[in-house]
Amino acid sequence: MEFWYLLPTGILIAALGMSSGVSGSNFWIPVYLLWMQLEPRVAFWTSLLTMLFGFGSGVARNLWAGTIDKVLFARYAKIMAPATLVGALISPRLPTVALLLSFAIFVIAFALFVLWDSRPGRPQPAPHEKTFVWVAATGGFLHGSIATGSGTLMLPCLLNHRRLPHHATAVGTTVSLAFLCSVLSVSFRLDAELIGALWKNRELVGSMIVFAAPGVIVGGQLGPIIAKHLPRAWLRRYVALLLIGVGSLVALRALA
Repeated sequence: MEFWYLLPTGILIAALGMSSGVSGSNFWIPVYLLWMQLEPRVAFWTSLLTMLFGFGSGVARNLWAGTIDKVLFARYAKIMAPATLVGALISPRLPTVALLLSFAIFVIAFALFVLWDSRPGRPQPAPHEKTFVWVAATGGFLHGSIATGSGTLMLPCLLNHRRLPHHATAVGTTVSLAFLCSVLSVSFRLDAELIGALWKNRELVGSMIVFAAPGVIVGGQLGPIIAKHLPRAWLRRYVALLLIGVGSLVALRALA
């Protein structure tokens, strides 16, 4: 029962992730890195593994609610999947500090852009299809390399897609794409060095997952409900503020 508190933490993190379309690994990385003191590569991988439970739960809920656009999912999954594999294969070659700072700089910079782009009175035109292609490729690559990026980049675009009349469908489709990227990233990040580190920390990681997994499953059910009731105008700002907090924590860890 040492890690019982990861159960309510998991509920909160998964609810935030599934309601915003942002990968919950953004929030688990500071938990495992700063709170649980795991090695950075182990923390990134365990964050992705933990959120597979939450994403799976969230995808099931969105399927039941009909808030996944299967046409757009298939269209962008074909782009994001190979880009994720490339990022996952590159990540072991990134120095630890570079990995952490890349993560922190990306989420903070993107959050600031979203806040600027969401200011009152600014028009939100629908992006051109070529924009979606580049965003999907970049998001997949980042998700594979620094464990985030797919949902973070895709959601603001999908919120303005002509096919999606309600923001809950944009969130549901984004969550499904992020789930796919997480599955691929978890699988292809495994190499001999990471497997050795996981084996060394097997008891700690196993004890944490026992409590974190049920939490993210419950939170994965709550997130889509929150997304439906969250005003569209506030969704982008809500996501941005969450990311600034997460990025700041990881930046402090890298600089320390």
